[in-house]
Amino acid sequence: MKNLSLLYKVTLAFSLALIIIITAFLVTLHNYRTDLEREIIAGLDALMAGRAGILSMYIETVKGKVEDFSTDGFVTGRLSRGRVAADPALSEYLKMVKLPLHKDIYRLEAIDLNGMVIASTNESTAGRDVSQEPFFINGKEGVRVTERTDGYLGGPEVAVSAPIYSNGRVVGVLSGFVPLTQFANIFLGEQAFWLSSIEPGTLSGRKTFEIIIINRDRFLLTESRFIKGAVLKVRASTDPVRACIEKKLKTIGVWDDYRGVEVLGASACFPDLGWTLVAKLDRKEAYTPVRESIKYAAATVGVMVLVMASLIAFFGKTMIAKIRRLEKGACEMTAGKYDVNIPVTARDELGTLTKCFNDMAKRVKDRTDALIKSEAGLLNAQRIAKIGSWDWDIAKNTLHWSDEIYRIFGADPQSFGATYEAFLGIVPPEDRDAVQRAVDEALKGLASYSIDHRITLPDGTGKIVHEEAEVTFRNGSPVRMSGTVQDITERVRLEEERRKTEELTTELGELEAFSYTVAHDLRTPLRLIDGFSQVLMKKAKGLDETSADYLRRIQDAATRMSMLIEDILELAHVTRAEIIVEDVDLSSMAREVAGELQKGAPERKAEFVIEENIGVSGDPVLVRAVLENLLGNAWKFTAKEDKAIIELATMGEEEGRVIICVRDNGAGFDMEYAAKLFIPFQRLHSADEYPGTGVGLATVNRIITRHGGRVWAEGRPGEGAAFYFTLKRAG
Repeated sequence: MKNLSLLYKVTLAFSLALIIIITAFLVTLHNYRTDLEREIIAGLDALMAGRAGILSMYIETVKGKVEDFSTDGFVTGRLSRGRVAADPALSEYLKMVKLPLHKDIYRLEAIDLNGMVIASTNESTAGRDVSQEPFFINGKEGVRVTERTDGYLGGPEVAVSAPIYSNGRVVGVLSGFVPLTQFANIFLGEQAFWLSSIEPGTLSGRKTFEIIIINRDRFLLTESRFIKGAVLKVRASTDPVRACIEKKLKTIGVWDDYRGVEVLGASACFPDLGWTLVAKLDRKEAYTPVRESIKYAAATVGVMVLVMASLIAFFGKTMIAKIRRLEKGACEMTAGKYDVNIPVTARDELGTLTKCFNDMAKRVKDRTDALIKSEAGLLNAQRIAKIGSWDWDIAKNTLHWSDEIYRIFGADPQSFGATYEAFLGIVPPEDRDAVQRAVDEALKGLASYSIDHRITLPDGTGKIVHEEAEVTFRNGSPVRMSGTVQDITERVRLEEERRKTEELTTELGELEAFSYTVAHDLRTPLRLIDGFSQVLMKKAKGLDETSADYLRRIQDAATRMSMLIEDILELAHVTRAEIIVEDVDLSSMAREVAGELQKGAPERKAEFVIEENIGVSGDPVLVRAVLENLLGNAWKFTAKEDKAIIELATMGEEEGRVIICVRDNGAGFDMEYAAKLFIPFQRLHSADEYPGTGVGLATVNRIITRHGGRVWAEGRPGEGAAFYFTLKRAG
């Protein structure tokens, strides 16, 4: 290690620290994802157990009530009289005495053994022949629950039927009818209560959380939050439904739901009814906390790389003249001149750096030339790329394919019969239903035809194609369908690789400890640089003005680097700090900050105009940081005015939040560059003119965003600036 250069040692130290941090984060991220998924699935399973019990009790309650009605002496007595066309007295009895006993049963019917409704709480249904209705047939055998697609209220309903006995024999059937929506309300109506008991970060506030019931025919019995009018129309042939219907087993874990979206979920079975109760959450949304962590980690990594590069470059400054030559060469490369060759005059680290710089310039030139050539080739490839087209005469069932489609499908135009059926023949069975469904929907005018699916070539290999088409209608009937086919096999493969790359990137995570490592590793060498430069300044009194200026620049750079480190740490702090929300007197806090600014420069003429009684809800420490940055900026950029006027006032509301404005009559800015204001290290004024690091407004943006608000700015050069932010009102 003694023979290694200082630059190599610094680079090695940073590399080792980076490897250790990344490795630790990868392990933490993996455990976090696993625990999060396990926690959500466990919560869903617990939900299913509770809701299944509630639903079972409700069904049994309705069945018990109907069975109780069927044993009523008055009911059995009226039915035992034999065939009667209608029984108004029994209808009135059911309506006045029995129907009020259960709030969800909206209609009761007494039916004789011939299937004739002899009494009903709804006069319009009396006298009907229901002998072929499943609920009547099932009701003669015992207490049964039967689904009905078209209920008497205009929607689906459930019929609960029980046999009526007299002297040990069945003399009729009593049926009670409950709207299907009541079954959904049993557990959906309590959803908010259940979510409130779940630990934050699992299911609370999730947009894709859903509880549904599916019947034995695999149709939804409850509304979908994603598809309107889904009841008894949308089919859900998913893993938990098949397991429940075929094996009477519940399911917990991961599967594709009725939309084809991967979800985390749990199910419960009702074998007697053939119903499946499912609670689920999109897996993509479940990982939202992980993705949020990744974003902050990516920002930290970017800062880390920037700081590391700056440190290494700074340590290389040992000979100003050589650095000047390197600087000139770098500027020439920035301007697009890559034929740079700086003379190597020494064999030390700086000489090695110069040689490496020359090599880098050559590689950049080579790669730039290759890139230009590649771009030209890409443009040419885009010009000659072909997408196959097709036209389907629906009445004649004939397809016309372009040569490109035959090439994509690997088919021989002479031997392949271009028909719709022939086309379906090369679609794998597992994709065929989706293709037919998409075609049917397009032919009915329900949706445009746009689908990705697989095809099987004659040699047994497969491809993935994307198809788009439009349907021509005549007098409301489809007569022609025209579209395109594109081979996207390679694109899908590349997207899969990109997805895997992104997943790997997301595992970098939030490297919180790095900010503190940077502080420890950078502050010591910065203090050494600053101290040694001061010693040199004192001892080398005979230096010419240029050399002395160079030493001052080194000291200034060390000071700026120290300020930058502090601002980076502050930005990291507001990103990860726990928010403790309290009522804050913003007016009083602003006056305190204004007083501190005036004490720091009592010679300045300045007027602070602060609106009274501005109360907001937020973290007092972070809100004060917002005021210190915004009022501090206004104070800084009004320094050249004869009299500074700085205002703080409310400007109405936005989405239930109060809009607060900090306005000044200072230097202002060009709105063309307003988007840069809240990006870290972006400055619209030079550091010599107005000091700073460009992190303050980024800190403001992070704080307000974490409070659920937003920040924006307006200004004109020389006419002042106004910064707006939103927060919840106090109370």
